[in-house]
Amino acid sequence: MIHAAAARQILQGFVPRTSALLQRYAYIVAGLAGLVGVAIPLLLPPLAGAGVMLAAIAAFAVFVVNAAAGGVLIEPALALVLAATGYVVTAILAFAFQHRRERHIRRRFEQHLSPHVVAMIARDPSLLKLKGQRREVTAMFTDIANFTGLTHGTDPETLVAMLDAYFGGMSEIVVAHGGMVDKFVGDAIHALFNAPLEQPGHAQAAVRCALALHAWSEAFRRREVPAALGFGHTRIGVETGEVIVGDVGTGSKLDYTAYGDTVNAAARLEAANKELGTMICVGPGTAARCPAGLLRPGKTIQLRGFDVPIQVFEPVTQGTGGSQVP
Repeated sequence: MIHAAAARQILQGFVPRTSALLQRYAYIVAGLAGLVGVAIPLLLPPLAGAGVMLAAIAAFAVFVVNAAAGGVLIEPALALVLAATGYVVTAILAFAFQHRRERHIRRRFEQHLSPHVVAMIARDPSLLKLKGQRREVTAMFTDIANFTGLTHGTDPETLVAMLDAYFGGMSEIVVAHGGMVDKFVGDAIHALFNAPLEQPGHAQAAVRCALALHAWSEAFRRREVPAALGFGHTRIGVETGEVIVGDVGTGSKLDYTAYGDTVNAAARLEAANKELGTMICVGPGTAARCPAGLLRPGKTIQLRGFDVPIQVFEPVTQGTGGSQVP
């Protein structure tokens, strides 16, 4: 049918001809088509990009056909080849880059954050602000009482295996409550809530996490090996306030962490448990953001390195009335 139509046009003396103007700018048009093919996968998600690319090819084909019907012959091959090649190559490279970026993000954060949060960051890395920002967080420090003495008479393999089990269980609880395990320092754990992503109710979540950590660590120290070695109580300090968070370090040694008085206060509150005879010591910043009934007021103390004395708080636990050392 197409051949018959072409023959009829030839017999009628209607033969499409190549435009001199189009011939002159054919390579420019083809180059622009290639740039469009490159730009689409860079600017659009895969499915949307594929749809736009197909629509662009279809529109170009319609344009070529209509031009031929009007007597102007356009050679579409070069433009289509460059557009398709640019699109396919760029799409493959973009996919490879995205896959590599997701793998890097998962490798950096999968041991510190919940799988749900890691998946969110991997899908949209723009959620993650790593270059430094001021942010309200709830900081938590934990420490094992009399741990230094424990290291003196314990076999190294036994000690490391016990710490691995301890850190593993404690980290799971932090992550389950939406927190981020920032780092392990000796026998201590530093955790952050409301970082690196927004976490509504982070102060309350941190207090409930501290209660869960206290309960788990007490059960852990009653296990056969920890009990035989005299594994100490876990003391916990919690405080909320503004800090500076971001990636610090160089090359492969980057560390996402927080700096500021709030972090220092949480560490001092953890240490204050020893003189207060408590297991969990909560600062006024956290207490101000928690619902009534979750905490009870304690003493007013002077934290080392701070000018103004503060009132500290302790979680109210069902059945025990507090978290004091037995």
